Amino acid sequence: MPRRRRGTTRLAVALGAAVAITTLAPTTASAAPGDLIWWQSWGSSQYSSGWRVLVSDSGQVFATGGGTSLGDGIYDADDFLTVSTAGDGTKLWQQYYGRINVDDYAHDLAFGPTQHRVYVTGTSLRLGGSQPSTEDIATVAYRADGTRLWAQRFDDAKGDDSGEAIATSDATGRVFVVGSTSGRRQHTGMITVAYSASGERLWTRRYQGSPGGDDSADNVLVSPSGRRIYVVGTSSTNTTDQDITIIAYRGNGTKVWTRRYSGSNGDDTAVAALLGPNGRHIYVTGTVARDYRTIAYRRDGTQIWEATFDGAAGGPDTVNDAALSPDGKSLFVTGTVAEAPDRIVRASHVETVAYRSDGAELWTAEYESAAAKDQARSIAVSPDGTRVFVTAQDGLSTLSVVAYSNSGSPQWTAHFGQSSATGYDSVVSPDGRTLLITGVESDVYAEMAVFAYAAE
Repeated sequence: MPRRRRGTTRLAVALGAAVAITTLAPTTASAAPGDLIWWQSWGSSQYSSGWRVLVSDSGQVFATGGGTSLGDGIYDADDFLTVSTAGDGTKLWQQYYGRINVDDYAHDLAFGPTQHRVYVTGTSLRLGGSQPSTEDIATVAYRADGTRLWAQRFDDAKGDDSGEAIATSDATGRVFVVGSTSGRRQHTGMITVAYSASGERLWTRRYQGSPGGDDSADNVLVSPSGRRIYVVGTSSTNTTDQDITIIAYRGNGTKVWTRRYSGSNGDDTAVAALLGPNGRHIYVTGTVARDYRTIAYRRDGTQIWEATFDGAAGGPDTVNDAALSPDGKSLFVTGTVAEAPDRIVRASHVETVAYRSDGAELWTAEYESAAAKDQARSIAVSPDGTRVFVTAQDGLSTLSVVAYSNSGSPQWTAHFGQSSATGYDSVVSPDGRTLLITGVESDVYAEMAVFAYAAE
């Protein structure tokens, strides 16, 4: 039976019909919703990219990604590149972390409890000398003024290790990094590393789900009390099937429970994980059987509901990101929907689905540009929960933003018209006035960039 589509809003926009860009000056005084207020870029004459962006309660913006530094007068390989601006777009600082002539990639960014610190984690190549080169998990702590406080590397038995996500405990100040590790083994496992606020390694936990399978962690959540850590990722069997795995640890590293979700005979992938108010519910969303799939668990590991979204064409639909309203009553999932049932997708659009916290579907909204091959990138919700912002990539390599009300009604659409650009992550400022996006701006060269749009 075809799935019922309730409250669907279709938004088709020609590239030339975007909200006008009025100024690049750093001011919001005269900006209308959807106006580009300012944008800044960093990097060298090599490739650079922003992956994560945060904004503090004071309005200071932080972003991290990869960039090519200028070391000893020559261009080095890619390093962690972490930058900061004031709320008006004024550049404050930039910092590189990495080793000369090897590649380092930052993947995630988190605030410390008081927002006076930011923590960056990623993957850093270790030169092996007479041994093969391997990758380590690198984690770096900065003060908000850009001063580096510490840097730690995790190397599990000389194998390849990758840091994918980071979170901190407001209650304890501890830092939790997750990713994957191979050690000396043939197959990879999930790895969780806990640090103190001063950078002391407290404990590590490795998870190997199935003999002969591979496991990797991509998300980590910390309860408000800091007593529970939830690690979310994927696990494969010794065949080709891949499942979603959720592990709960106590703050001291003791495992509490493990849940493995298999929704199909193929690959199931977790893309985003969110923690409800007071840490009572965990929401995991991703792609299962070529459809959106969202699953809700209680903190004791009990599954309470799951919801599936299947695009009208019956083709491969892929989740890209998810966000939760501040009151925890609404969950928003965005992704890319194929417009044909075959696996060779020639056209796609962006579709966003809103759920109530009990799993009931509230509305769906579709965005399609004239380019006919659009991809979702990220989603953010305003602090008061009244607006939802979806960042997309039009088929003509144009960064686009669509703003919706929390009932799914389109509010405005904007396109970055200066050059080719991609937005990978987004966040709304605490006052709700500015949408910050980080990604890549490509004119002559690709540079890490932050774009600021008037949100209201």
